[in-house]
Amino acid sequence: MSKINFRSQILPHLVAIVVFLTISVVFYSPIFFENKVPQQGDVLHGFGAGQEINEYRKVTGEEALWTNSMFGGMPAYLISVLYPGEDVVQVLHNIYALWLPRTPSIVFKAMVGFYILLLVFGVRPYLAIAGAIAYGLGTFNLISLEAGHIWKVDAIAYMPLVLAGIHLGLKGNKIWGFTLTALGLAFELDANHLQITYYLMLVVLCYGIAMLVHAIRNKQLKNIFHQCGSRGGSSPAGRRHHRRKAMGCLPVR
Repeated sequence: MSKINFRSQILPHLVAIVVFLTISVVFYSPIFFENKVPQQGDVLHGFGAGQEINEYRKVTGEEALWTNSMFGGMPAYLISVLYPGEDVVQVLHNIYALWLPRTPSIVFKAMVGFYILLLVFGVRPYLAIAGAIAYGLGTFNLISLEAGHIWKVDAIAYMPLVLAGIHLGLKGNKIWGFTLTALGLAFELDANHLQITYYLMLVVLCYGIAMLVHAIRNKQLKNIFHQCGSRGGSSPAGRRHHRRKAMGCLPVR
């Protein structure tokens, strides 16, 4: 068993986590040090959209599957439905986000996820830190968070994790590939934003086509189909969670 080199194998990742955590805390310092709460319009609208569902839950103790408070009526799973069995995913989510408040945690998770993706693609750790910061502090993310589109940016934050798992699997690292793909998909579906998950599907499709062309050119078609077969197990893992929590677009559970 090879000895772990702390300076080259552990320290860069610890530095990355500290940097991401520091940026998240400093950028949203009023939340941490002044006990302030961001006024996010879409979140407030979401609370209003889910009011009828919440009242039904309080009165009956059951989950409403339909609400009349939006448009001419719509399925409640697009707004706020609580499902049994979500505790495991929530525990993993809290660990991944280091128990940060909601808005800062999304920026932190975006940076961590993109850092992992760049490492998987062979980028040097300290350069990967810079790329992760650029991804987490992207203008679109910050503007969307200010508007209250927290579930949309949450889903964006998990996209790199899914891609990293798929790439690892196709490169032959079955255990970590399966783990990252399954974890990323569970988080992605839990974010409950159909639009971003659809975009993720398109990105994965384009990536798959590129990998297929590469395999054909290098006469490795048999290997890539074998690796794709091993990745198939992670999709049912994500779908099992999805059956408990359907995807939606509004920011209220």
